[in-house]
Amino acid sequence: MPVYNSEPYIKKAISSIIDQSYKNIELIIIDNGSTDNSAKIVLNFAKKHNFIKLYHCMQRGVSYARNKGLEVASGDYIGFLDSDD
Repeated sequence: MPVYNSEPYIKKAISSIIDQSYKNIELIIIDNGSTDNSAKIVLNFAKKHNFIKLYHCMQRGVSYARNKGLEVASGDYIGFLDSDD
């Protein structure tokens, strides 16, 4: 999930993944240089849920963030979610 200044939406997006009935997941979140509290919100979720991984990059765009997520993913299947979904 690429994130850039998504503070108003990020809690709902992450909660939608946490609330899924299927639990064998890895949620990779790439903070793309946010200047709001998005990264802090994600970090709080990650402290409670070990399947949430937070990575940082400096405003390199959504495509870079998705590609970075693909590099670090360990699962057999990939799905994409935007932080305002």
